[in-house]
Amino acid sequence: MKTFTLKFKRNIFLLSSLLITNFGISQAQNIWIETESASDQETFAPFEVQSEFPGASGDQYVVMPEIDGGLMYNGDQVWTGGAFVTYDFELTGTVNIWTRANLAGDGNDSYWVGIDHENMVLQNGYSTGGWEWIKSMENITLGAGEHTLSFARREDMAMIDKFLITTNLAFVPTGKGDVANSISDDMTDDAMSLKNVLVYPNPTKGACKIDLGRTENVELQIFNILGSQLISQLYINQRVISLDLASLTAGNYYIKITTGDKSVVKPVTLTK
Repeated sequence: MKTFTLKFKRNIFLLSSLLITNFGISQAQNIWIETESASDQETFAPFEVQSEFPGASGDQYVVMPEIDGGLMYNGDQVWTGGAFVTYDFELTGTVNIWTRANLAGDGNDSYWVGIDHENMVLQNGYSTGGWEWIKSMENITLGAGEHTLSFARREDMAMIDKFLITTNLAFVPTGKGDVANSISDDMTDDAMSLKNVLVYPNPTKGACKIDLGRTENVELQIFNILGSQLISQLYINQRVISLDLASLTAGNYYIKITTGDKSVVKPVTLTK
């Protein structure tokens, strides 16, 4: 089964006000996952990626469609014969797992969420009336190394938009969540070097540098915590990029660095 990891595999999303990438976790971290990113897994069907209902993050979400022939499965144990997908990630500590969902209730509202291919938790009995964040699992202790978030079908018509795995147990996501940065598993040698990008000093009072680790042609974008793009700039044959953020207000920002179709996001905190 093809899965998705933070070590530069497909469509795992890393972005938070205190993001740390896969090199080590020492602060609170949020990992944002778009459910449709697993659509090329062999067991994705009969899940479908849809966009008809407005307000989804990335304008897409996953739904177990209403299928003629009685294919609904609403038993007390997870069914792995189809519509079962996984998202691998690397994180250590105690986490909560949130799901952004649109659930009608009345028999069209259930699915399964689990960690590390076990302890699947039934998500049932919810009725949201629109897109809402639901705390699916809480106070889950993760040891060092890779882990797997599993998402499986139960009843039909539950719309699942996004997952959040967070070590900030007090954090309650709102809206669509933070900006997501898609990373592909088809990494070229040039793109692989993005994992070594350094931003320093961080926090900064304005001036900071981005060390790409090697000479690259990159696009650099800066976003605020609401996902609004503030800066976009191309850099040709650069190893170290100098930035001046003094014109921005104090707070947390995200620097997206792209080479070709591969990207990485780095946080930066601006103090005054």
